[in-house]
Amino acid sequence: MISWFATRKLTDKVGAGVGTFKGRLAATELVTRFIFTKSNFARDKDNPAAYRPKRNAFEPPDDLELSTAHVTELADNEIWSVGRLTLTPARRKIYARADHKVADYEKSKLVATRDNDPFERHTVVTGWPNPPDPDARKSQILATCLELCHADSLNMVVLGEAIVFERYRDADAALEHFANIGHLMEPLMATATATVTGEVLGTPNEAMRAQLGGDQPKLFTPWLAAHE
Repeated sequence: MISWFATRKLTDKVGAGVGTFKGRLAATELVTRFIFTKSNFARDKDNPAAYRPKRNAFEPPDDLELSTAHVTELADNEIWSVGRLTLTPARRKIYARADHKVADYEKSKLVATRDNDPFERHTVVTGWPNPPDPDARKSQILATCLELCHADSLNMVVLGEAIVFERYRDADAALEHFANIGHLMEPLMATATATVTGEVLGTPNEAMRAQLGGDQPKLFTPWLAAHE
């Protein structure tokens, strides 16, 4: 049996003591755009060791309100903790983020306003080109996105991945193991800077099934098992 019981609560432990400021952010403030699709960034042609976002990473939705987060003075792990608040059952993973000074948005005549909705530090970027002609609107918006891809203050951060495999004799052995280390799981998961998911492959007993409620970790049972 292969199992990884790690799960991560999407709770906001960031922001305590920072207040509940709302309003337009100054040019010197830092905001980040979380990226949920691998196709929205690529290696920098001029520096293969680095990455650069593609313009689609900044393309706003139909309401022309781009969702970002205010991250001034936050440590790297704290920024990723804010990112976890953006995840949903349909959007389960963050691949990267693009940090900018608000000044770079303002150069493109955009405005960054912290509204703390739907989570503290949420910041909406508005002021996108909106001419009546749809084709002109699309073209101007993509041109603005391209400017952000090459902005002076851009800091692109791409998450790495790690996979842990654990094997157990049977379900009882797995339950015994996690009973012994259960008190360590929460502080261990707190060190993760990204999403942690888990999968169980095997045939669980009733006790394990009772602990596998919800969608994490996912359970995969064999279609056919051979027994000696």
